Amino acid sequence: IYQGGMNYVYTIDLSDQIVMLKAYPPSRSNITEFEYNMLLRAYERGVKVPQVISFGKHNVFGFLFYHYIPGKDLKLEDLSSDQQVSFASDLMENITKFSELKSPVFGAIDQVDSSYDSWNCFLTDTIETGLVNLKSIELISAGKFQDICSFLKQYRKHDHQTGMAFGDLKSENIIVNEGKLA
Repeated sequence: IYQGGMNYVYTIDLSDQIVMLKAYPPSRSNITEFEYNMLLRAYERGVKVPQVISFGKHNVFGFLFYHYIPGKDLKLEDLSSDQQVSFASDLMENITKFSELKSPVFGAIDQVDSSYDSWNCFLTDTIETGLVNLKSIELISAGKFQDICSFLKQYRKHDHQTGMAFGDLKSENIIVNEGKLA
């Protein structure tokens, strides 16, 4: 059993295979289907992510089953210098492939009320919320505030490339097997 910051993960030995059960508390159970679909699309496109089996809800809890990935959490000090260089290259390639995935919604997937139908809607709301908060704390002059507003108004007019971003990239979420990204 592993308890992450937001979920519980259980290893289940079925004698012919090992699977993982990721259990979501009620506060995060709304992302189960989205995470399943995102991992499925990523895996099908060659991104090194867990191979999902199924997902669902039981009472107020969400769950996701996926195949076990053999290996250990990343510890760069366990890799030789050559392995570190090769590993870094593989990791960046994997992150790039993941970032190229498209999503049907924009915003944080763990908050139902912050999903937007377009990047522009997400960006506009985020900027407006940030400006309201910035103005309320009165740390900068009115002139500086207007400069920031003008800059952000121009920034919104630019075309922006969108894609997936992994918000929990840390060594314990990266599995290494025989010196390679698993």
